Amino acid sequence: MLKSSNFVTIKIANSLKQIGYNEPVMACYDKCGMLSTYSENLFKTKKYNNSAYCVSAPLWQEAMEWFRNIYSIDISVNNVISGNGGFQYYFSIIKRKRNLESEMYPISQPSWHDEYDDARLYGISKAIELIQSNINWNTKE
Repeated sequence: MLKSSNFVTIKIANSLKQIGYNEPVMACYDKCGMLSTYSENLFKTKKYNNSAYCVSAPLWQEAMEWFRNIYSIDISVNNVISGNGGFQYYFSIIKRKRNLESEMYPISQPSWHDEYDDARLYGISKAIELIQSNINWNTKE
């Protein structure tokens, strides 16, 4: 059985498709928004974005790896100890260049989150936004 929390949300899946994601994955979202697999073998991957009936649903780590490989963008989720002894999470986005120098996506105010998953979702959403807005980050350098 597929655990939906391991896969990107349908909103992120649709946005990834718009910016060129077409990697083989284990699952997809069908037209009704249900997480599904149409393979006889759960571990066999398919390029679901080639279909008009569904959109690829990569695992979170597959999406982050794709940003690294295709756009040279590293998304990381970091934590700090909060005043009450728990953790708070924030993300950072770094654009790698060929000369090994990095540009960090400027964040005027850190976006703090109580949950790791929320910071990861926000970080991937911001990376998609950067690519869609063509802020010099939309090609591999």
